[in-house]
Amino acid sequence: MSENHEKLFEILEFHFRCNENFVSILDGSVQDYCYLETDNLTSAHYNTVFAFKELTNEILSKYSERLKNAGKTPAVGVIAGTDNDAKCKRLGLELSQETTWMKCNLSEVSLNYEKLENEFFIESNSFPYSEDFLDVFSKSFFVHASEAKEWISAFENSNKNENLDERFFVLYRLGTPVSIAFLASDFSQRFSFLYNVGTHPDFQHQGCSRLLLNHVMKNAQDVGTKEMYLGTQRDSVAEKFYTTLGFSPVGVTHLYTESM
Repeated sequence: MSENHEKLFEILEFHFRCNENFVSILDGSVQDYCYLETDNLTSAHYNTVFAFKELTNEILSKYSERLKNAGKTPAVGVIAGTDNDAKCKRLGLELSQETTWMKCNLSEVSLNYEKLENEFFIESNSFPYSEDFLDVFSKSFFVHASEAKEWISAFENSNKNENLDERFFVLYRLGTPVSIAFLASDFSQRFSFLYNVGTHPDFQHQGCSRLLLNHVMKNAQDVGTKEMYLGTQRDSVAEKFYTTLGFSPVGVTHLYTESM
């Protein structure tokens, strides 16, 4: 196993633990096969088997019926460039999603920590989340408010581990909520996972997300967090943006569905 694959496993394992309300370990450990079930999330499109060990015909057969009966589009997730990836292509499955998983070594990065001016301030809360966070989430990701609430609320019951701290950040400009971020931190391991970074469409391309994330990352750095992780669409504007903040790609996963 390559060093990058080992780090990717570590990132995905933490990601799945942060979302354990949706995750079932199917065989062995999370580094073997696991199942992401999103039946209770209206805005989620896939139920997915992630296969990190060999994707055998037996595994596909064993879980194909469960996937088909789940009420969502059945999908298989694999690490790009592996034998599993090649097998999905041979089977004629359709590549539906590419995700780049990134990390930032906070102990090494020099953050451009900007002092907030009078027109800006940042609010940070654990659960329950604020209605302002919900409003920006809904408008940033173009989902109905009820779907946004459903998705965010699912995190509240995902993990009760006392070492896991989940926090919502909202950047305000002249009293108006403009940018958001959600951070799940494991203080025992000293790493964090960054989710749901978004800016209201009326305030995009004005440096709001950068201003917010510089503060989120600096705060994480100050409490001893060593590494921060995230997942984003491959070769996207967001991936390039995160690179400017000190994140670097660790690996890519592919999500395959049956060809239509």
